[in-house]
Amino acid sequence: MVIIIMCLRMLKVPVIGIVMMSIWGCAKSQTSKSVTPPKSVTSATTEKQSVTFEAALIIARLAIAEGKKKGVDHLAVTVVDEAGIPLVVLRTDLGTEQFITGATRKAWTAVNFKASTSDVLKTIKSDDGDDGQLPHAQKALFLMGGVPLKVGNVVVGGVGVAGSVEGPEDDSLAQLAAQAFGTMLGKQKSNVKP
Repeated sequence: MVIIIMCLRMLKVPVIGIVMMSIWGCAKSQTSKSVTPPKSVTSATTEKQSVTFEAALIIARLAIAEGKKKGVDHLAVTVVDEAGIPLVVLRTDLGTEQFITGATRKAWTAVNFKASTSDVLKTIKSDDGDDGQLPHAQKALFLMGGVPLKVGNVVVGGVGVAGSVEGPEDDSLAQLAAQAFGTMLGKQKSNVKP
C-alpha cells in the first residue's frame, strides 16, 4: 500500500481519494458479512415500565404545594423515569441550583438502589457488610428525600425532594408524592373494564 501511494504521489494523483476508497472498501466488506445471533437469544427487545410525564408532573406539583403549605420556600422536586433520567424538575421561586441538584440525585439514588434514600442511609450507617463503598457511587446522594415509585415490586421511577431545613421534611414530601402515585395506580386499575 505504501509503495502504491508513493508511486501515485510521483504521478501527482490525489492520494486522499485512493486511501478513502480503500478504507470504504474495507468497511463495506466488513459490513456485508452476516452475523448469526446465538441460539440462546429468545428476544431482541424488552418492555420497560416507567412513570409517565403526566403522573410525574402531578406528583411533583403536589409535593411543591404541600411544601409551600408547610412554609418551605426553598424547595425543588425531581421525578425521574425507571432509568433515573429526569422527567420533571420543579422548584419554588427561591429554590436554587443546589436544591435542584440534590432533588435530582436523590431521585436517581432511589431508582438505582431500589429503595428510599432514607433506608439506604440507615444501611450505610449500620456498617453491616460491604456498604462502606456506597458513598462512592458518583451520582448517588444518601440524604433523606428520595423515594422509588413502584408498580408492585418493579421500580418505575423515583421522586426526590430537597430544600427543607430538616431531612425528615424532604422525606415526608417525597413519601407523599409516592403515595399519590400509588393512588393514581389504584384509580387506573379501577377504571379498567373487564
